[in-house]
Amino acid sequence: MKTKILLLLLALLSGPDIYSSAQTCLPSGVHFQNQHDIDNFAEVHDQCRIILGNVRISGPDIQNLNGLVNLHEIHGQLSLENLSSLESLSGLDSLQ
Repeated sequence: MKTKILLLLLALLSGPDIYSSAQTCLPSGVHFQNQHDIDNFAEVHDQCRIILGNVRISGPDIQNLNGLVNLHEIHGQLSLENLSSLESLSGLDSLQ
């Protein structure tokens, strides 16, 4: 009985760490240069919720950030540059 309780306690304590690490990605950061990069992010990095590195978004053809809607945290810096076609930051709504 004590062994079962101990195993359950260990699983509960280690569970969130395993869950969090599965959601992190891009420790070197990422540079989104066009709308295709933004749109493709959710498909290529479908489990990514936390980008560990810097995020740079730049490009005059970027019209929306909807492909980043599942992103919850950026541990590096967020840089927005040369976004003349972008009218809204919608898509970054989930960032904490």
